[in-house]
Amino acid sequence: MRFIREYVRQGGHVSVGSDSGGPFQLYGFQTVRELELLLEAGLTPLEVVRAATQNGARVLQQPRMGVLRPGFVADMVILDENPLEDFKVLIGRGPVDKATGRPQRRSRIRAVIVDGRIYDPDRLLADVENIVSAERRGDGS
Repeated sequence: MRFIREYVRQGGHVSVGSDSGGPFQLYGFQTVRELELLLEAGLTPLEVVRAATQNGARVLQQPRMGVLRPGFVADMVILDENPLEDFKVLIGRGPVDKATGRPQRRSRIRAVIVDGRIYDPDRLLADVENIVSAERRGDGS
């Protein structure tokens, strides 16, 4: 972690790209954990977001991605909480609703925008739950 902090301090570019191929590691969730580890390494929240967006596009040699600008490619998530305060809001549903202290059933993501289409995150999560249930019953396609 000291190496990463010093590397960034000296002008190096770090990007995010979790390879969650190990046991008990799920794609998406491990990416959020990687963001948290970069914070632990001493990067600021904004540097962490830049690592996941602009720097990732740079590594992939995609100059029209990674930042919001007219004419650029941009998939987005719209949140009702500040991810700079807690990257776990990117997971969608948190384990506990901060207001009530009860298990959370509503997504903290307000919308997902992909290729210019707006998706309801609660509907997406329900679709995934239905797919998993069908697979468990053995009637999935």
